[in-house]
Amino acid sequence: MKIIALIIFVSVGLLARAEDKLFDEALASNAMAVLRVRLLFSYTLDTNYTWYSAHTIQVYKNDSDKRIADLEIGSFKGRPGVPYGDCTVYLVPYNMAKCEFVNINQGGHWFLTEGGSTNSVSHVKDR
Repeated sequence: MKIIALIIFVSVGLLARAEDKLFDEALASNAMAVLRVRLLFSYTLDTNYTWYSAHTIQVYKNDSDKRIADLEIGSFKGRPGVPYGDCTVYLVPYNMAKCEFVNINQGGHWFLTEGGSTNSVSHVKDR
C-alpha cells in the first residue's frame, strides 16, 4: 500500500511540474537562447528594426558563452515581436552590419528567431 501511495504521489508531482514548463521544446531546438521575459518598452530607431527592452525572468537555455540578463531584443520591423506582459522568447544572434544571422561571438545582437514571427514567442501571459 505504501508503494502505491508513493507512486501516486510522484506521478502527481511530475504532472504538476509538467504544467509549470513555460517553453516549447520544438521552438527551443531552433534557438540559441530561450528566455522568460517581461517587456518593458519597445522602440524603432530606423526603418529596418524594432527593439524590445525586456527584463529577464528566467533563462531556460543559453548555448552562448555570454551571460544573459536584461536585454534588448531585435526583430525586423513589421513582423510580430515581443508582446506586452510575460512571455517566452526564442533568440538567435544577428549581425546588423552583415545583415545575417551569426554566432553570438561574431558581434551579433539577440534577435527573435526568423527575425520575428509566431515561432519566436510562446506562453504569453498578460500582466
